[in-house]
Amino acid sequence: MRGRKPKPASMKNARVSHRRIRPDATIEARAQCPEWLSDTAKAEWLRVSPILESLGLLTAADQTAFAGYCACYAEWERAQRFITENGQVLTLRDDKGNVRSVIPAPEIGIAVRMLDKVRQFSTEFGMTPSARGRIEVDVTPDQIAGMDPKKKERLTREIEKQIEALESTVQ
Repeated sequence: MRGRKPKPASMKNARVSHRRIRPDATIEARAQCPEWLSDTAKAEWLRVSPILESLGLLTAADQTAFAGYCACYAEWERAQRFITENGQVLTLRDDKGNVRSVIPAPEIGIAVRMLDKVRQFSTEFGMTPSARGRIEVDVTPDQIAGMDPKKKERLTREIEKQIEALESTVQ
């Protein structure tokens, strides 16, 4: 596939633009946390899903992709914990206890791959600084200029809440 990845309609519709964007089919069903996720992955689901749902970025149609994010996050965390507790190298010894070789811990490669996958999924769901920077509101400059000051203030507060919610996902 060439060019930029298409954005979800909820992110497109949040953009300031003079054009109307055709929304994707409305999906009202909520995503359900799969039972097969590990406890760490379920905890990540419970931490992030309410934020994404409130922004319209997580529905039942996105469940598999978000489960993938949570599973990769859990595996990355497991690998990082192993590295923290055991170090970055493994010492292999023979039957007499002599050092036979020193090799990099396999968890290093796992951590690197999983962190890359987490980053990719995070971008898809608008959970990275650059992805958040592309989220805008669906109001034209003409509409803003002629807007009632109270409505303009309410819109500004709503945008700030959405930005805060997205920022809290990476903290």
